[in-house]
Amino acid sequence: MSVTFTSGATVCRIQNPDVQNTVALDKEQVVGRSVAGARYRYDRGVDTITMRLSWSNLRDVEKAALLTFFDSTVDGTITEFTYTDHRGTGWTAQFVEPSLEFAERGDVQSGSDGTFQINGSSGTAYPTTTRIRGVWSTSFLLEVTAVP
Repeated sequence: MSVTFTSGATVCRIQNPDVQNTVALDKEQVVGRSVAGARYRYDRGVDTITMRLSWSNLRDVEKAALLTFFDSTVDGTITEFTYTDHRGTGWTAQFVEPSLEFAERGDVQSGSDGTFQINGSSGTAYPTTTRIRGVWSTSFLLEVTAVP
């Protein structure tokens, strides 16, 4: 499965985000007390839904595609786009923050490649590690509305 970011004819497809992402509903309401002590509430009628999406294992190619989409296609927070989640639900979305940061996770090690290294004169065999470069993590907020 994957998720997509779409604007016009441009489609950026990357792996599913990590689990435990958040969706928050913010109701634009004012709550207070009058001088006489009566409680009042005013609903501005504007609700904002934000999603925090996080990835911990993006490859170089996915990072480059997301950066290009953010920078060149939607110009940061300026242009709305369609975000399609891993369930196939489409959302009209905009990036909340004007920056997109990535942290390189460095080498990911794995002893599952089936090769072994012989240690010195004892002849003890240890699994070797596979080093994969270009593994990135990122997290950002989207402001969304459900696509009807």
